[in-house]
Amino acid sequence: MPAGGRSAVGRQRARGPVTPQMLQGMLEAARASLFAGRYGRRSPRYQAVLKRDPNNVDALTHMD
Repeated sequence: MPAGGRSAVGRQRARGPVTPQMLQGMLEAARASLFAGRYGRRSPRYQAVLKRDPNNVDALTHMD
């Protein structure tokens, strides 16, 4: 576990829910990885989106 005693998930929960703007930023990062051919980074980024929005068409379409 990182310094401070909380994981990234724990830190996010402490800050509150993901806003629509944050979710949009996550999708943009995932798309950028996809279009740049960084497929190893694409999948975890889309998975993070799907954890928060399980029916997100963009993420579902571009997952493996």
